Amino acid sequence: MSEEINKKSDSDKLTSLLPYVGPLLILFGVIRLIVFYRNFGITIINYLDITEIITSFFDILIITILAILNSMFQQFLFVDKKNYEANKNLWQKLISENNSKAFLSLCFQYYKRQIIITFILVLSCVSLCIFGKNINWVLILYLISFALFLLVVNFITIFIDRIHFEFKSPLYKKRRAYFVFYFLVLIIIICGFASWQAYDVKKMKSNIGITVTLDNDTILISNSSQYYIGKTKEYLFYYHEDLKVTDVIPMTRVKEINFPDNGSIK
Repeated sequence: MSEEINKKSDSDKLTSLLPYVGPLLILFGVIRLIVFYRNFGITIINYLDITEIITSFFDILIITILAILNSMFQQFLFVDKKNYEANKNLWQKLISENNSKAFLSLCFQYYKRQIIITFILVLSCVSLCIFGKNINWVLILYLISFALFLLVVNFITIFIDRIHFEFKSPLYKKRRAYFVFYFLVLIIIICGFASWQAYDVKKMKSNIGITVTLDNDTILISNSSQYYIGKTKEYLFYYHEDLKVTDVIPMTRVKEINFPDNGSIK
């Protein structure tokens, strides 16, 4: 009976958060665009219209899905129905333990599966770097950093609960602290994702081969020193690496954009 009440309570909490999901996704999408284009000296917010701001979150849906999958994965790892009470008691000991050695031991007991999985992931990435050929070292580093970051996030939640336990603060304050914390976590992840995308374009030259045909039949060919960055509904951005200058070209002047692998846009 109590389990059914808890499930209903969790469902009510999720339902109450739904009105905030849309605005938060839009905010995260705009932040991603700002961070990405900032790497090329562009204040992208000046070139977006209202419809693009509203739909800006489409590119971070993968991050949202990964966050949901990670949450489900955490539930799979830690919420064992057979040992629910044991896990609950272990958590209570964890947030109330004052002895450092005992605290670290309890941390390992509670998060041992995730620690082991993170260690295996890091070891696998390092092995790829050592024995693999044509491995993207920066991508591997990002994956390792992401895995360790998620592990750190889980440890920080312990300290949030410890502070809540020690000061006996109301539940709404704890929820507010968690909301702010996870909001900041998502901001960090999105900024990291946008920085990786900019690095992929700027250093890995992933846009080489893209051609832009203008209305005067001038053809801009993306190469290692100048290349297509992206576009909005009204503008296209073409970066000159040597000069560190970006051309902002009205889309009315663009006849065609040709992508080597995906065809063209007219």
